[in-house]
Amino acid sequence: MLRKFPVDSLQPGMYITSVVQEDLDCPILFGADLMLESVEDIDKIRNDGYTDALVDLDRSDEQWRLLHGGSDEALLRKVLADPPKKTGLVPQSALREELPQAKHLYARTLQTAQRVMEEFKSSGQVDIEAGSSAVENIAASVSRNANALLAISKLRTKDDYTFSHCINVATEAVIFAKHLGYDTASLHTIGLAGFFHDLGKLGVPLAILNSPRRLTPEEFSVMRQHPTIGYEHLKKIPGLSDLVIHSALEHHERVNGTGYPNGKKEDEIGPGGKILAIVDVYDALSSRRVYKDPIAPHKSLGLLYSMRGTDFVPELVDRFIQCVGIYPPGSLVQLSDNHLAVVSQVDPAEPLRPQILLVREPDGSNTLPKLIDLKTQRDLQVKQCLDPAKFKLDPLTILEQHAK
Repeated sequence: MLRKFPVDSLQPGMYITSVVQEDLDCPILFGADLMLESVEDIDKIRNDGYTDALVDLDRSDEQWRLLHGGSDEALLRKVLADPPKKTGLVPQSALREELPQAKHLYARTLQTAQRVMEEFKSSGQVDIEAGSSAVENIAASVSRNANALLAISKLRTKDDYTFSHCINVATEAVIFAKHLGYDTASLHTIGLAGFFHDLGKLGVPLAILNSPRRLTPEEFSVMRQHPTIGYEHLKKIPGLSDLVIHSALEHHERVNGTGYPNGKKEDEIGPGGKILAIVDVYDALSSRRVYKDPIAPHKSLGLLYSMRGTDFVPELVDRFIQCVGIYPPGSLVQLSDNHLAVVSQVDPAEPLRPQILLVREPDGSNTLPKLIDLKTQRDLQVKQCLDPAKFKLDPLTILEQHAK
């Protein structure tokens, strides 16, 4: 179980996975991997200027596990115990058909994002039409089978985060909005908001944007200006939706008023800002960076859940967890009979029982991938999520070759 603690609440015996500088959005979250042995360890974190830390309670001393709760998966299962049966995410095509299209789309959209962002940086011009076309294609893929793009967005590892992040946020915002029942026009608008939400970061010097160290107060002040920079450029574009414009400004606001740039709270934050706040942090946590390994989806979702009511709208957090599921497509899981499997599809109406591909026998030997739908095979259930790198498995290749 991953939880965020203020530095002043840290105790010896807690296992730190990351230290945080004021906000969870990268690049101000840094890998640490440290068992706190003494008060001096905590003082060093505080003296280095970090405000919070992510604590892995599963790897901390028993007293902290008992005090602060059980596993992420147990907690999230409670959220998913009675999910809403109605969802807009109903696959219209098989995963095996959509996956190669989605892979090509993601690569093409990555090139579009890079071109649009570099053009903005050099000329100050925003190519809304290119972004709009990209989002239209994303929404079409999501409508055919959202599992494909969702898997690719989490399993690709070699892309430039600056560009892949805007695609991932656009994709995940469209998926979430479709789950919530948004109509076609609204899906396009929230996707466009995701695509351009970090436009203002291109006004931040690269030395700050890609810094693998704690930012100085002066640098962090510059970093916090990026929502305003993006807003100022987007609001000049004739006919652009207010939701797109204000989402760029508000995606770092928090419902308790601790966000930036304006410290808005609750209903002062627009619907796009509330949605993108959740999606933005989820992608930042679960993506690989040069100086930070990705946090497993179920741990990222557990952390989001712990921040409901303080940082995020509780109902939206619950619905996002129901949308993505504890085991998103591409997750490596261990089953109750100790087989290993890769999750291929998730039904938000029953997210605890995804479709899976068996890949390894209980004795550790490989097996020809076999498709099983846990909604119909009720004697099996997911036992836990695993790191595929530790088992030398490539979930994306497995899905590409064997998904149905």
